[in-house]
Amino acid sequence: MRKNLILLMVFMWGLFYSQNKNLSFKDISFTQKDSIINLEEYRKGQEKAMVKFESEMGLLMDGLFESLGGKARTKAIDKKKSDSIINSLSQKDLDNSIIVYHYKKVDENIWKRWETKENNDILKYPVFTDFSKGKEYYEYPYNGIQEYSYIFERIKDLKIQEFRKEKKKISEIQCFKIKCFYSQIFKHRKIDGMPEFPDKIELMESEMWVTEEIRSTYHPAFKVKEILEKYYPLYIKQRSSLVPGIIRKIVLHDFN
Repeated sequence: MRKNLILLMVFMWGLFYSQNKNLSFKDISFTQKDSIINLEEYRKGQEKAMVKFESEMGLLMDGLFESLGGKARTKAIDKKKSDSIINSLSQKDLDNSIIVYHYKKVDENIWKRWETKENNDILKYPVFTDFSKGKEYYEYPYNGIQEYSYIFERIKDLKIQEFRKEKKKISEIQCFKIKCFYSQIFKHRKIDGMPEFPDKIELMESEMWVTEEIRSTYHPAFKVKEILEKYYPLYIKQRSSLVPGIIRKIVLHDFN
């Protein structure tokens, strides 16, 4: 009887461990690439975004002139110039804008984060993230001078659909599919004496292959904490309302 009880306890412990194992890694990186799937939709979206940007810049310049005692002189939008820029954009431009996001373990809590092109040319120089404190530093060991809080994306209205029966392995890591829908919020910085603009809202739709074998709210290419608290994405395909006609793919590049 006692022998059977011990065997049962060993079996239950093994089952618990297998269901709750956490993979550890020293290096992880992801490649981000944008692809045009509807050129007409993409160009219309870019035109709309450019018109809005130039309109906001005009209002800011008007506010600056008025704050200096001058008269508002908003310049009309140069549509011909805008059209030329928009029509010149192509998939080739996007292919030359592939980003690789890196994380490398420095010690138990400190990770180095940086961005490169595919050919390893540096796009953003390293910062050091302390996972235990949610802080970032430009130098490590930390010199006590510059310290910043790690900032996650601001979102609302998150909806997640799980497809646990749809499984596949990515770099030998077991994953299943989810779909996510949420609104990402970009707050306009308020400047004294300048017009105040409403927050910019970006509607996001994502399909992901995620794992529960990695437990971390820190991901080199994705910063939605509400999703990272549940899953760790190894493949992301997303659409944005601010950039119609484009699909962005974030794919595991290296894992050690």
